[in-house]
Order: sequence, then structure tokens, then C-alpha cells
Amino acid sequence: MTLKEKLTIIDEWLIFRRRLIADTKLMNLVDNGIYEYMFPVEGSNGPSEIFNIRLENLDDVELYKTIKTIKDLDIHTEWPMACSERVSMAIYGEILFYPLKEFALGIMMAKDMLCYSNTTQDLIIRQVTTKKDFTLWCDINRFDYGSFNADSHYHIVEESKFNCFLGLVSDKHVAISAVVNDNGAAALDFVHVLPEYRERGYATALSQYSIKWAFENKAKFLVGWGHPTFSPGSSRLFKKLKFPIISSE
Repeated sequence: MTLKEKLTIIDEWLIFRRRLIADTKLMNLVDNGIYEYMFPVEGSNGPSEIFNIRLENLDDVELYKTIKTIKDLDIHTEWPMACSERVSMAIYGEILFYPLKEFALGIMMAKDMLCYSNTTQDLIIRQVTTKKDFTLWCDINRFDYGSFNADSHYHIVEESKFNCFLGLVSDKHVAISAVVNDNGAAALDFVHVLPEYRERGYATALSQYSIKWAFENKAKFLVGWGHPTFSPGSSRLFKKLKFPIISSE
């Protein structure tokens, strides 16, 4: 698989992930033909983001005008990773594989999965199968991400697009993870442990369980990603899990 093919996979997954977050009456999702823009309805909370930006077919004048317009909006923007040199120059002023500098990105196939141990120390893991469980999952999620709530998003759990897992220690819910699934194109995501329970191996154990579950349930591949600056723990975790990290080599 070439670098561009890998980055295209991650682009497609990021689009799917954002559409899941926007799949609620509390969010607006607008597609103007060049990019998608999601933002909360008035009186609601949620992320505002621009994504699925389609620049390759624009002529140079429209390309630079569109990029300036997007940057002037000053909204979190997910620029395409698998872009041409022409588009990269227009966005960054240089040929730049920016995610490879700023993120730890990996794609794992079933053959890459280690023989993870079933040992989870004192951590009990269960899959979210009820709205009550998903409420507990969202309560932990809000400490780090806050993108989901049970009333708005439980339907994507029921549709098996968002497969969530809870980690318990002494009957207390202390950790979460999720496998985001787009017809077999999956990602390990939203791994979070409450601060007072970190550095005990719970994130690793929950992630290993989630990875095994994903491939046992017909995942074609699994995307993993982390940001060394904003989420250094996730970057270390994906390397620890032996995700084949993408490089520009």
C-alpha cells in the first residue's frame, strides 16, 4: 500500500468520524460542494469544524481563493492528507506531509495484530449494549472529548457504527474505548482513562481488547492516530500497541 493510499484511507475515515459526531439534531451539517461544515445548533454545545475539503479540481485562482476563505473563517479545519503537491503548496507554501510531522498515524491489518494476552489485571471490560451503558461511556468521554451524548448518539451504537467499551475496576467505570466502523474500515478511537487511574496499564488492556474485537468482527483494517503535543498519551499508546506507523519514507 502506497503512502498516498494510506493517507486516503485516513482522510475517508476522518470524514466518516466527523459525520458520526454531526449525526444528531443538536448539530448542523452543511456541504457547499467544496467542503463540509459542522456546527452546533443555537443553544447547544459541540465542535465546529470544516472537513472533507475538495480542492484538486479547482483552477489555481479558485484554489488560492478558497483556501484563503477557509483560513479566514478561523474554524478548526481538517485539511486533506492525501493531497497533490500543487494543493500542498497552496495550503502550506511547501510540499508537506503535515500529518507525518504532527501526528502518530498507523494502519493495522489483521496480520499485524500481536498475540495480545487476555490478561487485563483487575480491569473488567464489557461492551456497551444499552443506552444506560452508553450514558456511562459518555460521562467518561466528556472529560477528554465531550463530543457525544446518549440522547443524541445512541442510535449510531445500535447501528454498529460506533462500538463502545467500558473498563471497570472494583465496579467503578474508569476507562473507555471505541471501534468506529465504516463497513469494515475501522479505527481504534476515544481511548480514555480517568486521571486517578492512569499509569496502571488500563489503556493498553482496553485497547488490546478492542483491537481483537474489531478483527474478530470483520474489520478490514484498523486506523490509529495520536497527536504528540495535544494528546501525547495516545501517540505513545499506538506505538506500544505496535501499530505500523506511517512515515514518508
